[in-house]
Amino acid sequence: MKTLEEIMQMFPSTEKEKWSQHSNGKGWVYITAKVSPSAFVEGVVFDNAQVYGDARVFGNARVSGDAQVYGDAQVSGNAWVFGNAWKTSPLHIQGGRHSASNARKE
Repeated sequence: MKTLEEIMQMFPSTEKEKWSQHSNGKGWVYITAKVSPSAFVEGVVFDNAQVYGDARVFGNARVSGDAQVYGDAQVSGNAWVFGNAWKTSPLHIQGGRHSASNARKE
């Protein structure tokens, strides 16, 4: 799990006071993001991202932009989930070597 100092190195343009640790998993959530108490967050959630339901964000995973992770979804490892202005399937997953997307702008 990352320390607040490591989060500030990753996101230097953000304000330290606007980060909080999620009660379920102790991951970091920026003030503009929304995470439900039932979700498990060990990674980082920022921008306007939402994580809710039984969703899980493990390890070094990040959820950002306008992405929504919910239901039984799991984001783990070094994956990044982010999205912006998509009408359907606002999903892009990026790992250490590969990325995948099943969405397209309309």
